[in-house]
Amino acid sequence: AEVRSWPILGPFGWLAGILFLDRDHSGRRVSLLKRLARDVKPGTITVVFPQGTTSPKKKNLPFFQGIFKVVELNEDIRLLPVTLNYADEADVAWGDESFLSHALAVLSHERIPVRIWVHAPITIAEYAGKNTREVAISVEKTVKEPLYQNPDIGN
Repeated sequence: AEVRSWPILGPFGWLAGILFLDRDHSGRRVSLLKRLARDVKPGTITVVFPQGTTSPKKKNLPFFQGIFKVVELNEDIRLLPVTLNYADEADVAWGDESFLSHALAVLSHERIPVRIWVHAPITIAEYAGKNTREVAISVEKTVKEPLYQNPDIGN
């Protein structure tokens, strides 16, 4: 939700249809999840970042589990886990600096080498009998596994 108030990105994001998550208010989180589950159209691509940020591998931030509730609410939704492995995490991992200084640092690079793994799509039917937490843990394992098997991608 804080991104909504950022200059330039906030208004453009809103105009592009970004739904901003207010993590501090459980009622608003639930409302957003229900809206996503209800309003997603077949073929629509919705991108979520279940860690809520970019972070270096050694921090290994856990996934927030709430977004995975959407597949319980709408069984037609398929998840497509994607892993991004940057040659130099420092190029993209957001630390303690302000958004502006982080954005300027990222934009200063001519290129940022990254290896991308697109995993098999997942539907809630594949997780019959499992709860949101179990689905989140399984997806998190799928996404993070290549990071530890292939720690460096080179230049």
